[in-house]
Amino acid sequence: MTYNVLAVCENGEENYPVYPALNGDILITTEPGDGPFGQALQVSKVVVRRKVGNSYQTVTETKDISFQVWFTDSRVILYCKKFEKGGGWWGFGLGGLAVAAVANTVSMAMAANRRKGKALVGNIHYPWISAVMFARRAGFGTEEQLRLCFVDGTDDTRPDCDITLTLARGSDANRVARSLVDRIVASRYASSEVMDAEELARFETLRTSGLASPPQKGSLSTYKIPSSWRVPDGVRPVNGSGAPLPGVASVPVAELPINVTPADVPLSVSQHSAARSAFCENCGSAELGANFCTDCGVLVEVTIV
Repeated sequence: MTYNVLAVCENGEENYPVYPALNGDILITTEPGDGPFGQALQVSKVVVRRKVGNSYQTVTETKDISFQVWFTDSRVILYCKKFEKGGGWWGFGLGGLAVAAVANTVSMAMAANRRKGKALVGNIHYPWISAVMFARRAGFGTEEQLRLCFVDGTDDTRPDCDITLTLARGSDANRVARSLVDRIVASRYASSEVMDAEELARFETLRTSGLASPPQKGSLSTYKIPSSWRVPDGVRPVNGSGAPLPGVASVPVAELPINVTPADVPLSVSQHSAARSAFCENCGSAELGANFCTDCGVLVEVTIV
C-alpha cells in the first residue's frame, strides 16, 4: 500500500487514519480531536507528488473539479463529492486503486447514480506534516498555492511526498499557511507526545515567528515544522479496531463560495491542553463560528492551558 492522500472511498469504509470516514449521507464523519469544523477553503486543483530517486513524480493531479478543504484541530481534510465532473484527473488512491479509472470512465449521463455512496477524499493529520510552503500568484492565469510536505511510511521505501493545493482566487497563501502552522503547533502541544527541551524550543521559535517573508516570483517560502512522524504514525489511537469512536457527529457538507483570508492570530502557550476564547479579540463579538468570528472573520484565538 502507498499513501497518495486522495482516494475514492465509500460510505461505511474504515480507513482510519489514512483516509476520512464517510457516513450514509456521504458526509465526512468527525474524529475525536477534530473540534468543530469551521468554514471551508475552496481549492481548484490538487497535485500529489512522490520522490523517486533524485526527482519528484506526479502521482495524482486533478483538473476542472473543486475541493472543500478544512483545517480542523487535528488534520487537513479534502472532500469532493462531484468528482466525476469534467473527467480531467488521474492518479492512484487507496490500495493502488486507479482513481482515474473510476472517475474518467463514468459517463456523464450516469454520473449521479455512480456517485452514490462515494466521494473523493483525503486527510493529512498534523503530526505527519514536515513543512508548510506557499507560493504567491505569479501572474495572469495563476493562483496562490499551498504545499504540504510529508513522508510516506506505509512501505519500506519511505519516500518524501507533497501535496499542492491551488487556492481560490483572492486567497492570501501566506496567511492561509500561517494559520495552518498555528494549528499544527497547537495540536502538537496538546498531544500526548513527549518532546525534549531542544524540540520544544524549536516549536516555540516557529510559534512566535509570525508571517514568513514572501517568496520571489516562481519560488516558494517555507514554514519548517521542527519534527514530524511518517504516515501513518504519530496519530493517537481511536479505538481497538483503529476506527473512529462510535457515536460522533457527522458534519454537514455545504457548497460554500469562500475566499478565505485568515488573520495572523498568535497562540498563547503555557501547558498542554487547548481551549479557545469566548469572544473575538479583534472586535469583541461573542458570535463565534467553529474557528472564526462570524462578525469580522478573524480566526478565534486558541490558547494552550
